[in-house]
Amino acid sequence: MKKLILLTSVAVFSFGMISESRAECANNQTCGDDCCWSIDNGTLNITGSGKMDGYEGSTDQPWNSQKDSITAINVSGVDNIGYRAFLGLDKVNNVILSDSVKEVEHRAFWGNTSLTSIDIPKGVTSIGNWAFYGASSLTSITIPDSVTSIG
Repeated sequence: MKKLILLTSVAVFSFGMISESRAECANNQTCGDDCCWSIDNGTLNITGSGKMDGYEGSTDQPWNSQKDSITAINVSGVDNIGYRAFLGLDKVNNVILSDSVKEVEHRAFWGNTSLTSIDIPKGVTSIGNWAFYGASSLTSITIPDSVTSIG
């Protein structure tokens, strides 16, 4: 019984350490455990690995105070675009997703009214419900055969 308790304690302690670690980003600009964000000449750059954070509202994203200056999104290295990650970025007209992306969660690009086209990279397997809802200018979306689930 003592061995089981010890192993359980070690597992809980180790998991706690892992879940609390965050990427070391410039100016503490994190958007996931291993994801960073920056804005350069109107482009919101998301870099790192793993899963982006999800957000409840249109003002919860850490870049919200600068959203009016964002006209493009570039996602590199990340494999999961979080829930409502880019909600309400209505001036975005260009999105580049790297081949690392495997999942686009629900409402990820909701309300991106200036976005006219997007190419979903090969390797994406899932696109969540209403991922592009309210993207009223979206006239072209390329979806690869790798996508097996569309919400």
